[in-house]
Amino acid sequence: MNNKNVQNKYKISSFFQNKFIFYSFKDAHIQSLEHQLRQMRDELEKSRHNQIAFSTVIPEQPSIDPNIILQKQYQDLKDKLEQRINDLHTKENECVTLKAKVDTYESKEKDLQHYISILKESILIKDQQVNMIQSEVEISKLIYSIEDFLFI
Repeated sequence: MNNKNVQNKYKISSFFQNKFIFYSFKDAHIQSLEHQLRQMRDELEKSRHNQIAFSTVIPEQPSIDPNIILQKQYQDLKDKLEQRINDLHTKENECVTLKAKVDTYESKEKDLQHYISILKESILIKDQQVNMIQSEVEISKLIYSIEDFLFI
């Protein structure tokens, strides 16, 4: 019985350790995405700044319009930034979903632990009933043997 308790405690503690590792991984991933988002915003700001500096420094050439190039770069950076923001929202939604699953499993585990304790109590009561019936059978056997002895 003690071995089962130790195994149950180990299962519960490993469950919480796995949950902690999972949340640590998700936090690290979210921080990484936020860092990438900040980098993209910095690049966007640099692009805006370079657009102003670029248009004043380089004279216009008829074949290549620097404003068009800068606008395209700006749009590309803006698209990347939007993609990163969408990725971040997706990951946040995944985290919420996984947290809900973890909460559900924790609740289910609590219910099962309660059910196990009820079953243990039931087994103890049944054992007591069996012991009482065995005692009554022993007493009945003893009485029967005494009656047999007296009536012989």
